[in-house]
Amino acid sequence: MWARICRRFGNRNSRSRAAVTSTEQPVSRRFLASHAGSTMTTRAEWIRTTFVVLSGTCCTVLLCKWLTDEAEDVDYGDVQYWLSRYQDSWYQQPYDWLGSFISLKPWIQPAAGKGRVVHLGCGTSRLAEEMFDSGDFGEIWNVDVSEVCLEVMRQRNEQLRPQLRWVKADLRDMSSGSDSAHRFEDSFFDCAIDKSTLDSICDCGRDADADKYIAEVARVLKPSGVLLVFSFSPPHARMRHLRSKFNCEVEVAEGNCFVYTCRRLSQ
Repeated sequence: MWARICRRFGNRNSRSRAAVTSTEQPVSRRFLASHAGSTMTTRAEWIRTTFVVLSGTCCTVLLCKWLTDEAEDVDYGDVQYWLSRYQDSWYQQPYDWLGSFISLKPWIQPAAGKGRVVHLGCGTSRLAEEMFDSGDFGEIWNVDVSEVCLEVMRQRNEQLRPQLRWVKADLRDMSSGSDSAHRFEDSFFDCAIDKSTLDSICDCGRDADADKYIAEVARVLKPSGVLLVFSFSPPHARMRHLRSKFNCEVEVAEGNCFVYTCRRLSQ
């Protein structure tokens, strides 16, 4: 039982590390650890304390290190990994990578305005819910490859937020959505939001997939559209994918992540 808890916790945190590894120059683990969310930190302390009390410090350290190292072998750019992950009810709980809506609103608000927004690789993020509840935004679409996590989010919001839209699609080709009504045409969105999705796609040196993804995002954005990328990785790792389709400004969101505000290049 304890191995299962530790394994799951290790997987839940490990995406932040794996997303910036492979052939790229990685962001330091100290950077990632020091800027993890407060909920994640609290959970880590709780689990660590529980293990120490029940099994002893030495056993706890060795067991968690072994399980965490195993988790780091996961290929986060593999679609099958995410399809399998969301079959587990543990990962069907709401969870956000790289900050809450409130912490990222200074970038999201001016980029999205009242236009049509898409959250790319939404998973079980609360972002769309919090944007909707603020009343400051227009249409909000959420796209993911996992029908399981999308159904979880539909059910969560069907009473309070029925206007939110949840669509299954491969982000590398959104013209082939789950049904004909949701095959996104050119210049469909005003703003696209990526919270570490590009990080995952880039994992294990998947440069070709990353380039396809960026090209597809450029296709579905209006000529005046904006892509917001919240990423663990610095410019030298991300701009090589973004610069072919976008002109980007880079900032740091309160030390939590890099923020790329990207506008489509003229065709």
